[in-house]
Amino acid sequence: GQIGVTQDNPWDYFISGFSSPENRHLAIPYDMALASGVNELNFLATRLEKLDRGEYGGLILAAAGLKRLGLEERITRYYTVEEVIPAAGQGILALQGRRDMDYGFLKGFLDTDSFYAATCERAFVRALDGGCSAPIAAYAQVEGKRLKLTGLYYNEDLRKQITGSVEGNVMDAERIGNSLAKHLKESINEV
Repeated sequence: GQIGVTQDNPWDYFISGFSSPENRHLAIPYDMALASGVNELNFLATRLEKLDRGEYGGLILAAAGLKRLGLEERITRYYTVEEVIPAAGQGILALQGRRDMDYGFLKGFLDTDSFYAATCERAFVRALDGGCSAPIAAYAQVEGKRLKLTGLYYNEDLRKQITGSVEGNVMDAERIGNSLAKHLKESINEV
C-alpha cells in the first residue's frame, strides 16, 4: 500500500480521517483518489493494518507523525501545499486566558509571522461564515513584510469549489483574508 503525506513543516496536517461527510469530497479534486473510502477516525496502527490488508488503496497522513513514530520508510509521496491546502490555523499554537491577567511574560514566545498568518487565515474563514467542520481551507505564508494567502472555498448548495490566492503587506493580514474570501464567494458561480 501507499502512504502520501503532506510536506514536513509546521503546518503538517492529517487528512485521512475526515471529520464530517461534507468534507470527504475535498480530497478528490486534488488528484487524491487514494483518499476515497478512508473515512473512519481510527488510530494510525489500525489504518496501517487495513492498508496492509488491502482494504485501502492508500492513506494520506502527516509526515511529522510518521517520522516521530519511526515509520518514515512507509512514506511514498509528499503532497505540497499547492496540492492540498490545509485547514486554517494548522500548526499554529494559540494561548487563551482571562482578560484580567497580565500576559506580559509571554511576549518572548510571540512569533509575529504566525500571528499574521493566523490573523489572515481566521479572517478568511470568518468572512465565509466557516467553522470547524466547514469545507474551507486557508494557508498564509509570510516572507519578510509580504503575506501570501491561498484559500479554498466550497459552496455546499452549488456543490462547487474554487481556489485562489492574494498577496499583500503583513500589516494588512485581516484585509487580505477578507479580500480573498469576498473574491472567491463572488467568483464561485463562474466555476
